[in-house]
Amino acid sequence: MTSNQKILMMIGFAAYACAQLQAQPNPLTVMRQGNHLLITAPQLHFLDGKPLEQLHNGASVTYIFSLTLEPGGASAFHLQRRFIVSYDLWEERFSIIQAEPAGRTASHLAAAAAESWCLENMQIPLPALKPDNRFVVRLQCTIEDAEQNEIGAGLTLAGLIDVLSRKKREELPRWEAASGTLRLSDVKGKEETGDSGQETVEKPHPRRY
Repeated sequence: MTSNQKILMMIGFAAYACAQLQAQPNPLTVMRQGNHLLITAPQLHFLDGKPLEQLHNGASVTYIFSLTLEPGGASAFHLQRRFIVSYDLWEERFSIIQAEPAGRTASHLAAAAAESWCLENMQIPLPALKPDNRFVVRLQCTIEDAEQNEIGAGLTLAGLIDVLSRKKREELPRWEAASGTLRLSDVKGKEETGDSGQETVEKPHPRRY
């Protein structure tokens, strides 16, 4: 094998290792509080990149969260939530509306608090678990496809042609986090983790005119 071939092989191996590392989900921590399991993922930052750019430009972004409980490799519990996020340019703070189920809102949040608030509303009821079963909790987050909604909402013929004639769009961003394999007896109470338990005060979402 020549030296050039060795170099190319090393570059290829490094690229593969980097891709594998990037494909790994962020770590997810599971805590117990009352009759529910709560999750945190401090390294998962979805208020970033293109979505954050849209928010800074005054548009709202709808995030779709999916939480799955997998005992024995099979999905036993699935939860999906949609959160509509907006950004106040003057206050430099985020506001959130929980769309499914509707009713919960929060405002005047910094980025880290806004991300935590969404995860706090992704709770697993304890009856979904059996005490001795091993399980993994997986979280996925993506953003709603606005152009797909435009097509489904019934565009005019000219508008439909305009949407379909656009250049191929970039793949929608996706964020993932996963716990290790756990048993219910492994899960600590929220007070044992050192979490202060302080909750964000919910406020009505400000109307924009």
